[in-house]
Amino acid sequence: MSDNYYIVVPCYNEENNIEKLILKVDASIGNYNQYKILFIDDGSTDKSWSKIDNLCNHNQKVLGIKLSRNFGKDSAIEAGLNYLEQIEDFKFAIVIDADLQHPVEKIKDMIDEWNKEYKIVTTYKKNNVENFFRKTGSDFFYFLMTNFSDAKFITKNTDFMLLDKEIIKIYNNFTEKNKSVKTFINWIGFKTISLPIEIKKRSSGKSKYNFFNLTRTAVNAITSFSLFPIKIVGYMGIIMSVTSIIILPIFIISSWLNILNISIQTMIIIFNIFLTGIILSAIGLLGIYISRIHESSINRPSYLIEKKNIK
Repeated sequence: MSDNYYIVVPCYNEENNIEKLILKVDASIGNYNQYKILFIDDGSTDKSWSKIDNLCNHNQKVLGIKLSRNFGKDSAIEAGLNYLEQIEDFKFAIVIDADLQHPVEKIKDMIDEWNKEYKIVTTYKKNNVENFFRKTGSDFFYFLMTNFSDAKFITKNTDFMLLDKEIIKIYNNFTEKNKSVKTFINWIGFKTISLPIEIKKRSSGKSKYNFFNLTRTAVNAITSFSLFPIKIVGYMGIIMSVTSIIILPIFIISSWLNILNISIQTMIIIFNIFLTGIILSAIGLLGIYISRIHESSINRPSYLIEKKNIK
């Protein structure tokens, strides 16, 4: 039997789900009951921290860390994994959302796989509970990461995962800022298995992962593990340059022979617009990569801890 592990739960405005999650874990964990739940309150504006703090005082299995503001889900997970670096007597950690959409009953299966010496046990979605626009954006993101990144990516990966203590130590040694946890985990390697899960509808509240947060996560992941965006702009520049060299003489000859009534000024304006767009796109992408270098060089922390209730 495996024991001494932590369940890391990032949460933001989940006051109605915190106690439900604890009860569900207690009911589903079976013989694997030597665990502690570490809640990371990511700057909630509701009573989430109040509930976590109260539970910490009355339940020996519950620990809590409150961040000074909303830093984002990946930063909250990072805070939890960083805290575990101080702990000696644990074997692995399980990351799970507080919104009860991840099937808690799968924890037993994940631990069974860890007992087979898998260092990383990830999960992927079998079903879809997202709206059309979010699903389309998600599919496009996974297409890019699967085909154009340095990380071995499984489509529909979730943040519900089991990480061996050794993997957590490696992850904590990364100095990069704004780390996308599941992207880094896919890049690390080691013996890994991914289990299918069915995502449930939220029992209460609504998703805090809005369009801005999803876009930020996607940009961080893509720019961390792929040069594809900057390469594609370069390819577009070459294509446009070659196309201009080929088409401009054709347009000039066609205009001279009165086959097409297109002035030279019009052709120049059209191609200048295209080329200007490519230049601006390239500058924007270069700005993203340079900003990541800047973030690493100033060594600003990914999160700040305001309060703790650790026993």
